Amino acid sequence: MQKAKRKRLSIPKLWIIVLCVFLSCKVKEIGSINSSNYIIKSYKSKNGETLLKINTFDKDLYNESLTPIVVLNNIHFLKNHLFDVGIGKHNIKIGHPSKISIYIKDLVVKQGDSIVINAYLKDDPTPIVD
Repeated sequence: MQKAKRKRLSIPKLWIIVLCVFLSCKVKEIGSINSSNYIIKSYKSKNGETLLKINTFDKDLYNESLTPIVVLNNIHFLKNHLFDVGIGKHNIKIGHPSKISIYIKDLVVKQGDSIVINAYLKDDPTPIVD
């Protein structure tokens, strides 16, 4: 009987912890840009972090996630999709082998912005030459 009582007491504590974590991470969407090849959503974070998250998908198969090659302010990143960026303007190139790259010029980031870019890459019809 004691063990059953302990389990019932631990469930509300678990819900309180989950609720606290959820509420502390809450953000407010402040804007979005829709293009035929990408969607940019901007959120205001409560903790003041300035982050950029890039999700890349196949344009024909929206559910198929791709590992992007990201060029952020002329610095190449092969595996990273989450960046702690500074405030100001940023130039971004998002690509993948056999796909047409997307360029985003002068993306303005302000203090406390959390930006999510969903990029949809089209197949590149250019033949591969040896």
